[in-house]
Amino acid sequence: MAKGKISKSVSGSPVGNVTRTFITIVVVALLYYVYLYLTKLESCICVHGGASGENKADLQKLRYIELLFITLNVIGLVLLWCCSYDIGQLVSKGIGSVIYLIIVLVIYVYLVSNVLKLYKNMPNNCECAVQWPRYFLYIQGFIASILLFIVAFTIVVGLIGLIMMSMKK
Repeated sequence: MAKGKISKSVSGSPVGNVTRTFITIVVVALLYYVYLYLTKLESCICVHGGASGENKADLQKLRYIELLFITLNVIGLVLLWCCSYDIGQLVSKGIGSVIYLIIVLVIYVYLVSNVLKLYKNMPNNCECAVQWPRYFLYIQGFIASILLFIVAFTIVVGLIGLIMMSMKK
């Protein structure tokens, strides 16, 4: 492969693309339900009464993050079907991977911190707050915290590698 070219999708098979498409559509639907849930929470009185200041989750920015995830998944589908590109190949080399890791790190830190705040301050007896999308939001926050750890670990290992390489010179 020539330098600077983006490789085609690794799976390349129609079955692999259909499977990815199905999974992505399910994920987008779940993200959309979480977005609607967060929209309803903004008007829920018992959610806003429990926390204030730093302990209060920023529901509006959580909604923006959900919209960002929905958009990225749709872009991934378009790239998969129209261009047959694997989205992972777009950011796998050079400065793009560093920028991507930093952006993911910031988004995941914000997502995890706000989901945790929401979890701590969510009343169990509030009808408008106790709905099934909240559990998907908690799972999303848990997975994001694991990915946050992986990204942070990758950055630390990369920095150690750079330091080791510079010491050899």
